[in-house]
Amino acid sequence: MNVSIDLKKRPAVINYSYKVNQREYSGAQEVAVNVAQKLQKTEVAILYNETFPMISEIKNIKGKSSKLHECTLKMGLGFIGFLFAFLIWRFADHDKWIGVYARGEYKSKK
Repeated sequence: MNVSIDLKKRPAVINYSYKVNQREYSGAQEVAVNVAQKLQKTEVAILYNETFPMISEIKNIKGKSSKLHECTLKMGLGFIGFLFAFLIWRFADHDKWIGVYARGEYKSKK
């Protein structure tokens, strides 16, 4: 396992790589500078997720800095975007908008 902490960037970036079952995984996680400074003084442990290896995270980081929180937030926003697009498509008056953009060239099926 290799871990490097870059304190020059704001927020600080922790790059890590590890090997499991002859496969190498790598990742990066952005954290606050004070959290990264605390991690430099301690031993860093990576929590390996067997189901989704890309969601592996650093053990001692909790709260909004965690990789799991980031993935959950992105999945939630993606679902809300999909739901918004679906509802607009479902309840929109398609013939009206086709007529607006086709400038009367489209004939309604009704």
